[in-house]
Amino acid sequence: MMGCAAERRFPSGGLKSISNAAIFIVSRCSATRFSASEWRTLFSVVGKICISVYNLGDLKVMRIESRLLELGITLPPTPTPGGIYTPVVVVDHLAYVSGQVPYGPDGKIVTGRVGSDMTEEQGAAAARTVALTMLATIKASLGTLDRVKRIVKVLGFVNCTPEFQKHPAVMNGFSNTMVEIFGDAGKAARSAVGMGSLPFNVPVEVEAVLELHP
Repeated sequence: MMGCAAERRFPSGGLKSISNAAIFIVSRCSATRFSASEWRTLFSVVGKICISVYNLGDLKVMRIESRLLELGITLPPTPTPGGIYTPVVVVDHLAYVSGQVPYGPDGKIVTGRVGSDMTEEQGAAAARTVALTMLATIKASLGTLDRVKRIVKVLGFVNCTPEFQKHPAVMNGFSNTMVEIFGDAGKAARSAVGMGSLPFNVPVEVEAVLELHP
């Protein structure tokens, strides 16, 4: 049994799921004559290997959906595009996400100008809401958030008064949320800029570029 392919390394870029992993290992061992007890041992080993690989992320299963449940996060309803554009465009292994604005759990848009109608902290909370709105849009477009490998680039616009200067602090509400959910893969290259106004008087709008799993 020690010579079985279960002891070998999985082929590069190969296995796509836990079930495929089990099939791969067992098929390589099928030519070997095992007793009933040896087969039971083999399947036990296969199960442990598959669970270990799954937990290590070697099969590129990020389990983002499970992470949302763990954090108690409920995504808002997916907003309807406000113009003639596509919310998410995929080119090769990159996804380009159109500008997202904050929609609360009730589906209502969050409005206000940071520095006059809103404090810095309220602006950051609105940026967090944008992050959740973006995730809802990505999920609706890609079918699952588990396709996202990492957040590559983020561009944030803050609707604020001319005197307000803490645009990065407001955008931290977005970035912290992505890191909370995706870990280090959520820490993107980022720009945060102030604007004289934004559509519908929203406090924050964010667009992003994502890398997808192949």
